[in-house]
Order: sequence, then C-alpha cells, then structure tokens
Amino acid sequence: AEDKFYVAENEQDIIGFCALRLNGVGNIGAYIRMIVVAEPFRGQGVGKRLLDNVWKITIEHIPNIFLVCSTDNVRAQKFYEREGFKKVGVLEGLVVPGHNEILYWKTAGPLR
Repeated sequence: AEDKFYVAENEQDIIGFCALRLNGVGNIGAYIRMIVVAEPFRGQGVGKRLLDNVWKITIEHIPNIFLVCSTDNVRAQKFYEREGFKKVGVLEGLVVPGHNEILYWKTAGPLR
C-alpha cells in the first residue's frame, strides 16, 4: 500500500514498471522495491526512463534513493552504476540464504 507504481507502456501493452516507496528507508531516503522491463524491450532506454522519472519524483521529497540488486545480476549492476548509483555494500543472505544482494545508493546531497 505504501508503494507507488510507475508504468511504461507502448501502444498496446505495459512494457515495464517501477515500484517506489518514498519513505522506504525511514526519513533518509526512498527505496526502489523493483524495476522490471519486459525482455523484448530491454536495452531500448525503458529502464532508464523509469529510473529518471522516479529519481525526479524522489528528489522533490528527499535527496536519497536506494535499491538492492543480486550479486549475480551483472547486467543490472552495470546499468545502475551508469545511472549514478554507488555500491554501499553487500547484504549477505538478505532474500535467499547463501545468495547476496548489493545495496545501491544515489544522492542529490545531504538531508535538508
């Protein structure tokens, strides 16, 4: 109920979405719970447009945004890093025992 969903569409279908929780990290930042782009539309800028949109929305309220990404998902890691996210650390067994996630952070500056 706390998530806002932002949708990317073509002429007939939903081709991607992003779930954002503005108060996802308490009073210090928003949290991207998930970002998904349908396979046939990957590499076409859909994910970038979704991220740009939620970044603009986030910084109207709070200067920080966070997300986690599987250590196995190298393609997504490169994407997030190109989009200005920095690795904060590795969260061991956060979702699945024995499987690690990377915490990413993007900031517009300190809390106001």
